[in-house]
Amino acid sequence: MKLKRGEPTNDFLKSVHYKLSQLPLDRDFTKLERNKVGLIWLAPTAPATGKNAENLVSIVSEILEEFDVESAISMTVLTSTAIECVISLLYDRQSENSDRQAERCHEALIKRFIHSGYLTYRFNSFQHRDYDDFYSSTLITSIREIKYTLDPNSVIASGRYGL
Repeated sequence: MKLKRGEPTNDFLKSVHYKLSQLPLDRDFTKLERNKVGLIWLAPTAPATGKNAENLVSIVSEILEEFDVESAISMTVLTSTAIECVISLLYDRQSENSDRQAERCHEALIKRFIHSGYLTYRFNSFQHRDYDDFYSSTLITSIREIKYTLDPNSVIASGRYGL
């Protein structure tokens, strides 16, 4: 509940360790990198209908099976007309090629969501890095010019959202 109210919390971090063969001896679940926890998340949004919820689950299930990656999925009704679907790709980073496999799964999910008309409400680091591969707009040149005019030192959202 804290997260939905905009309050940061680490309460969920223990649950993302479930793919590991051994939990950290010191029980510090906040050190994901040290603990070799693989976690990539993405959050598509959709109109708040049962059909869209079913479609999101279908897309996720199909892609996860294709890449043999597990995920935790949650859906939240944001407004009377919109839902968000948070997908957490969880894996053990000590397994050979697991980072690459999860990254390929993420890429396939993003492409499929975009193709199906579902955009994410917030970008993760892969989406910022690969912005030009995933998103295109005839307005991007104009948006970049406006951004440069208003923010010539690139203080705001530097390197994010294709800006």
